[in-house]
Amino acid sequence: MCAAGLAVLQHVGAPDFLKSVVDTGLFLAAELQRLSARHGLGEVRGRGLLLALDLKHPIGASIVAQRLRTGLLLNSPQPDALRFMPALKRHAG
Repeated sequence: MCAAGLAVLQHVGAPDFLKSVVDTGLFLAAELQRLSARHGLGEVRGRGLLLALDLKHPIGASIVAQRLRTGLLLNSPQPDALRFMPALKRHAG
């Protein structure tokens, strides 16, 4: 467990890690705001990479189920909201 904790701390403490997370969060928020404006949805809430989109309609569970089939993981903590929690770092693949 200590080795795993040390590996996480080394990764999180890397010079470009925080900047990458901040940049990704800003990009995600901007794209969610653009999506909201295009489809007449509500506000984008949250901070960093933990963001929510108000849907204005109780369709969250349906969207989560549809996107799961395409491999996108979301959750709907309320019927009219989607929560986005992307990974901190993309894996090369």
